[in-house]
Amino acid sequence: MNEVWISVIRLISTKHVCMDEKSIRRGHEYVSMLYDGDTGHVIEVEAGRRAKSVDNLCTKALTEEQRNSVETVCTDMWEPFIDGAVKYFPNASHCHDLYHCVTYLNDAVDKVRKREVKEFKELRSTKYLWLKDKSKYTPNDRRRFDMLENAEYQVSQAWKVKGTLS
Repeated sequence: MNEVWISVIRLISTKHVCMDEKSIRRGHEYVSMLYDGDTGHVIEVEAGRRAKSVDNLCTKALTEEQRNSVETVCTDMWEPFIDGAVKYFPNASHCHDLYHCVTYLNDAVDKVRKREVKEFKELRSTKYLWLKDKSKYTPNDRRRFDMLENAEYQVSQAWKVKGTLS
């Protein structure tokens, strides 16, 4: 990234920042990114996604004064990002990004479904009904889901809990 562009962005007062990683090649080669949560503009990019990468990302990108004025930091659930949010943005509230939260909730619903499908064969082939956006249901999906949702299955209860959180 052009150093002049990064310098210009650093002058902007950023109240909401996000930290995330991006895979740059096949395998497990990543860069860590710090970006403005309001505009999506990239503030800094650093090779890797280890604690040292996060240290460099935060200290190169923003001054201590700028970091202290940040109100919220959004990260995925990768431990170095969480630790960096606490360490470098002491006055900010910390949250996790919606994508990762929904992924964890979907995994939890599917674990309940897998456990219950052994006992109730009508739950077979329903995985994607629980994960699919209801606005994309076909009429047949809607009919099947209505029957399952109103039954006393644990998976339907887990799905309802997920709905209150996402």
